Amino acid sequence: MIPMRGKEGLPHVVGKDIQNVFQNLFKQRGKWRREVGKYVTQYYTPDAPRARNSRKMVVFMADGRMHHGGLCDRLRGIVSVWSVCRSMGIDFRISFRHPFRLEDYLLPAAVDWTVSDDELCYNSRDALPVFCGSNGTHVEQPFQRLWLRQNFAKDYKQIHVYTNAHIENGKRFKPLFEELFRPSAELRETVRAVQDEIGGPYVAVTSRFQQLLGDFREGDGQYDILPPEGRGRLMERSLRAIETIHSSLKDGLPLLLTSDSVGFLDFATARLPYAHRIPGRLAHMDYEQHMAHEARLKSFADLLALSRAERVFLIKTGQMYNSGFPRIGALIGGKPFRLVRF
Repeated sequence: MIPMRGKEGLPHVVGKDIQNVFQNLFKQRGKWRREVGKYVTQYYTPDAPRARNSRKMVVFMADGRMHHGGLCDRLRGIVSVWSVCRSMGIDFRISFRHPFRLEDYLLPAAVDWTVSDDELCYNSRDALPVFCGSNGTHVEQPFQRLWLRQNFAKDYKQIHVYTNAHIENGKRFKPLFEELFRPSAELRETVRAVQDEIGGPYVAVTSRFQQLLGDFREGDGQYDILPPEGRGRLMERSLRAIETIHSSLKDGLPLLLTSDSVGFLDFATARLPYAHRIPGRLAHMDYEQHMAHEARLKSFADLLALSRAERVFLIKTGQMYNSGFPRIGALIGGKPFRLVRF
């Protein structure tokens, strides 16, 4: 049933989309140019070494010079840029260096997207930095695609793209992702271990509390932390939502739980005999730039484990975050996704 009131209601959603059509048409491009000028343009100068590549190449950039978002923001941006490059016949590369190297977790598959640091050019005559943001509406994908195509057609040897665009959010996401990526041996074994523990098909349920439960750092501390009694009530209600999902499954499959709260995972798996988890803690890579290897590995392992579930659910109530993480996991695996509000 489609809600009719509040920020999730149909009139609000449609009104926001209409408003953002005009924002995209008349304001968004200027905003995107200002973002590049503020954070990136200073690194491009006419006296820097010239580009060595003979064929034009587009490079997805994650170098720490501006906010890149979390793991799913980056992956959806990568797949979006690859989709446009693929349709235009342009060489595609990924320079994901901040706060770690993407190649430590995901390796090239059918497409060799690797690029060394000394291959990157910052000469303003040869290289153009481009930013393409997202405003979270249902109508922005055509504008993002058009903006990228127009910039990729410009007469530069290298186009450096900073983006979390979500041009591909349907059935094409899975094959595009698989053309780009295969898991590292360590990541593959981490996911295989939890699959072996579960012992067969499973359903995944994700919860995203941000800082509500006090055991995850989000942003610069501007998010609310509930008092102890509020945390307890929220965990109990979330547990009941998971129980409701499991009881609705005709096949009675076990559950894989993923969450940004280690405390909630401890609480839920101790109470639910059919629930499993991947050990370790998560961290937000745009805010904890010195996050340990184990935390990064868990982020990738959670995502790939979601992609291998039969179905993926996100539970949400109140201030809990409407996360894109399980959505991207479902897209990677081509699996059904459902948001459950409680």
